[in-house]
Amino acid sequence: NDPNRLEIKENFDKKLRSHRPPGPAVQHLHYDTQTAEADAVADIISKRVEAGAYRYRDFAILVRGNRDADAYLTSLRMRDIPYQFSGSRGLYRRQEVRLLISLLQVLFDVDSSEHLYNLLSSEVYNFPMADLNRLLARAYRLNVSLYEVLSDPEVFAEEGETRPLSPEAQATREKVLEDLRYLVEFSRQRPAGMVLYEFLERTGYLARLARGEASEAETKIQNLARFFDIVRAFSNTAPDDQVPHLVRYLDLLIEAGDDPPTAPLEPGLDAVNVLTVHKAKGLEFPVVFMVGLVKDKFPSRRRSDPLELPDALVREEVPSGDIHLQEERRLFYVGMTRAQQELYLTSADDYGGKRTRKVSPFVLEALDRREADITPRKSDPIEVIRRHRTGRGVATPALEKIPESQPLQLSHMQVDDYLTCPLKYKYIHILRVPLRPHHTIIYGKAIHEAIQEYNRRRQAGLPVSYEDLLARFEGAWRNEGFLSREHEEQRLQTGRESLRRFYEREQASDAVPAFVEQEFAFWQGKNKITGRWDRVDERDGQVVIIDYKSSEVRDQKKADDRARNSRQLAIYAIAYERLYGRWPDLLELHFVDTGIVDRTEPRPRKIEKTLEEIEQAARGIREREFSPTPSEWDCRYCPYNRICPATETQV
Repeated sequence: NDPNRLEIKENFDKKLRSHRPPGPAVQHLHYDTQTAEADAVADIISKRVEAGAYRYRDFAILVRGNRDADAYLTSLRMRDIPYQFSGSRGLYRRQEVRLLISLLQVLFDVDSSEHLYNLLSSEVYNFPMADLNRLLARAYRLNVSLYEVLSDPEVFAEEGETRPLSPEAQATREKVLEDLRYLVEFSRQRPAGMVLYEFLERTGYLARLARGEASEAETKIQNLARFFDIVRAFSNTAPDDQVPHLVRYLDLLIEAGDDPPTAPLEPGLDAVNVLTVHKAKGLEFPVVFMVGLVKDKFPSRRRSDPLELPDALVREEVPSGDIHLQEERRLFYVGMTRAQQELYLTSADDYGGKRTRKVSPFVLEALDRREADITPRKSDPIEVIRRHRTGRGVATPALEKIPESQPLQLSHMQVDDYLTCPLKYKYIHILRVPLRPHHTIIYGKAIHEAIQEYNRRRQAGLPVSYEDLLARFEGAWRNEGFLSREHEEQRLQTGRESLRRFYEREQASDAVPAFVEQEFAFWQGKNKITGRWDRVDERDGQVVIIDYKSSEVRDQKKADDRARNSRQLAIYAIAYERLYGRWPDLLELHFVDTGIVDRTEPRPRKIEKTLEEIEQAARGIREREFSPTPSEWDCRYCPYNRICPATETQV
C-alpha cells in the first residue's frame, strides 16, 4: 500500500514465515450492537477455557483506545472471568484512584457533593444506596450540599417524614463523619501523601486489598501505588505539599489533559489481558481479539495538529498519500501480528448514536471482503435481558509459576525479603503495596546521597567541601514520616554532625575510590543476581568493598556480628569474584552516625550458605509460594504489620 517502503525501494523480502504449523483462518465476527459483540467475545473465551484448550492468560483483547475497553470489561465481569486491564491512559478514571481524588477534594471542600457522593458509595463505606439517594435528593430540594444534609442529626425528622435512615445508614453516617473530622485535623501539618495513607489504613481498605478480599485487588493495589508515585513526585518538588495544594495540582494536571497509564500487565497472572493496541507492541498471545473494528474507531478520525510543520522544515522526505491512514494501517498490522495461534476480528453496527457504523476498511483489506457481504449476527431477546445479570464477583486470579527455563532477576533485597517472610516479598515486589513514609528511610536516603556526592568527587579528583555534602544532604531531605517537627529537626542535626565526622575522617585518609555506586550482575543457574556496590577501594594491592549504613550501631561487637552474618556483603563478594576472577580481600560496613567500621573477609562457609539461600528464595518465588512466616521479631519491624492478617496475633 505504500510505495515508499524500504522493501519496495530496495527489494527486501520482509515476508513473515511462521515456525508453527498452519492454524485456523482469521475470523471476522460482526454483531448488531457493541454489547452483543462484547458478550460474544467473553462467551468464546469462557467456552475455550472450560474445554481445556487454553488458560485465561492465553487471551488478549486489544482495543483502540482506553475508553473502548469498558463494554468488554463489563462482559468479562458478568461472566466472572478474571482479567487485567492495562491502558496507555486512564489512571485517574480507575475506581480506586477516583476514591482517593474524591477524598482529597472533600478534605479540601466538604461541600463538594459530587466527590462526597463518590466517597460514600465506594467499596470503602458502602453507604446503603437507597438512603444515599434520599440524602442527595433532600440536598437538591433544600439547595444545600450533601455534607450539610449528612451532618444533620435530625435528617428526615422534619417536613412530615416518617421514614428515618436505616440503622446501617446511621452507623455508616457516623463512621464517615468521624473519619472526615479526624482526617481534616490529621492533615493540619502533614503532607498529603501521609493523609492518604492514613485513610487507607484507618478504614481497613488497604488491608482488605492486601488480603485479596476485594474484586481486582492486586490490580487496584498497583494502580494505587502508581497514584502514590504521582503524589510523591509532587511532594519532592512542591514548597508546600499539604492537601489543598495537591488538590490544585491534580486539578491543573487533569485540566491540561494529563492521564497517566494504568498498572502494567503482570505476566504471570492467569487472567485475560485487556490492553490498547499501542500497549501490545512487543507482546504476543496465543489468541487475540481485535475489537471495535469500525470506521472512525479504527482507523480513527484524523486530528489536525495544532501547529502544522511546513514541509520545507521537514528534513526527511514526506511520504505521499494520507499519512494518518498509513499510520493507522501499520498499527492495525501490529495488532494482528500479536496473535500466535488464533486471531478474531470483531465489529458491530451500533456503538451508540443514531447512525449505523461501517466495518473498518482494514478488515475488508485483510480478509479481501466487501462490505455488502457482511451481515450482523442478531441478538436473541432473551439473551439481551440476561446480559444484565450480576456476576458472582471476579476472583483474584492466581499467579502462574515461573518455569526453570525462564530467567529470574533478583536483588539482595528481594532475597532478604523472601527469606524473612514470603508474604512480605509479595506485598513489596509483586503487589507493590504503598507504604507510609518512614523517617528512617528519609534520613538514610539523604545521608547516602551526600556520601555518594563525596565519593564521586573524590574518585574524579575534584575538590569537595563539607558545605557541598551538607547541600546535597539537605537537598535530598523530605519532611515526611517524622513524629513531630522537633523530631525532624533533631534528625537533621544528627545528620549534619554525622556528615561532618565522615568528612573529617575521609579527608584524613589517602584512599581514593576505584568504583562508586557501581552496578553488577551475575548468574546463579537461571537466576540473575543484580545490585550495586556503594564503594570499592584498591589499597596496596587489596580490594575492599564498602557498604554504608545510616542505622545507629554503638557497640563494636554488634557491628562485628552484622558484618560476619551479612548476606548482602556475601553477595557483593560473590559478584566481585564472578566479574573479576578474584575474591575481595575485605568487606567493610561503615556505620555513618557512630563512625564504627567493621571488617570481615569472605568466608567459604558463609559464601556457600548464601548461594544456598539464593537458590531457596528463587525456588519459592518461582513456585509462587507466598505463605507468611510470622515471628515476633520480624513482624514487629515489618512495615506491613498493620495490614497483614498473619500478624494480627503477633504484634
